[in-house]
Amino acid sequence: MSDASSPGEPEPSSWTENPAFACDIVGDAPGWAPGAAEIRALVCAALDRVGPHPCPAELSFSWVDNDAMQRLNAAYRGKDKPTNVLSFPALDPDALAEASSHARAGGPPLHFGDIALAGGVAAAEADAQAKAPADHARHLIVHGSLHLLGFDHIDEADAAIMEAHEVALLAARGIANPYIIHGPARKISHEVSHG
Repeated sequence: MSDASSPGEPEPSSWTENPAFACDIVGDAPGWAPGAAEIRALVCAALDRVGPHPCPAELSFSWVDNDAMQRLNAAYRGKDKPTNVLSFPALDPDALAEASSHARAGGPPLHFGDIALAGGVAAAEADAQAKAPADHARHLIVHGSLHLLGFDHIDEADAAIMEAHEVALLAARGIANPYIIHGPARKISHEVSHG
């Protein structure tokens, strides 16, 4: 990862333009899944909308199979079943601005945390909801990114705020409101770990 901007170089004005942001992607992505550049772009869009000022930073994104997701969900949430996406924030949301400032001043890069997405669960949900699997995965990537920034949906007021950000971020990419379900499944389950 590159260090903070050299003296005389302007700081990036957006996360998308930030060469010092590493979005490390691991795992075997399904054939229908968004590629690495698009995953980074989705994460950057969320960061540009509600994240701290761009700085040297990193985030880890993992494609996992349903068995691995079930193990993660059991270990960190006590739920012995696979889920679609889990987020593991590295910092308390209140510490993000200070960590960003410190990273811009030459300190260590800000580590947002980790996102794990189960392609098998995402594909099954997309099928049940009559959605394109890639669009559902895009929604889950945005959703997981917002969790790393401290957004949640435990209560209705917080859920409304988070969903408004998701809908706007996806609409900017031409993706329909993910909360309007046309298939037989009417409930969307997104889960977060604060572990």
